Amino acid sequence: MISICQKCLTLNETEQHSSFTCTICSEKNYIYISNNIYEIGNKAARYGYDYRIAYDNQIKEAGVIGVDYCLEATSEILKWLGGIIFSGVIGNAAYDLIKNKVQKFMAANREHIDNNALKISATNESIDEFISNIAEWANDLKNLNPEVKKHILEEQIVEKLTAKSEKKLSQGEIIDESDIDFRGAAREVEKERETNKKNARLIARKIYK
Repeated sequence: MISICQKCLTLNETEQHSSFTCTICSEKNYIYISNNIYEIGNKAARYGYDYRIAYDNQIKEAGVIGVDYCLEATSEILKWLGGIIFSGVIGNAAYDLIKNKVQKFMAANREHIDNNALKISATNESIDEFISNIAEWANDLKNLNPEVKKHILEEQIVEKLTAKSEKKLSQGEIIDESDIDFRGAAREVEKERETNKKNARLIARKIYK
């Protein structure tokens, strides 16, 4: 598995243990913190950036949203970046410090950089846009176009219900009407956001100390 050093931000090949020592800076790291960075970043990059950009573009081009998306999985490298940025925003880190961490991460992990990350890191403007979008996600999309925000929430709910249904099917269980609980899924999404914010505060103390 891949884990991130919370000191130098280098990605390390690790085993399924509770901790690991970074191969670059020798810092001891805890796996659960690395896992939290990844999971937080997955949501932040997927919904705060990928879906945000897709629906923003529809509004810019057509003035309305007429097509719902089912986007491919988010780039692995953007998940890590998303977690680093989200944690910095929630931990009240200065913008310049967050940007510095982004650049530090990119420099430390050149062999992992994919086309998505290259596109984002190409210019100061593209880096700023990515950070800004993740920051808005961390702040609950308060200033986002209401229609875009509505569709992003719907995407979260649908993916939550889909994951639940796929799990039941894989276990040989039958899906019934009780499994299609939109309100329940919406509550789960909100609870997950609050948990991510709580974990992000702890992560920020590690990354931004």
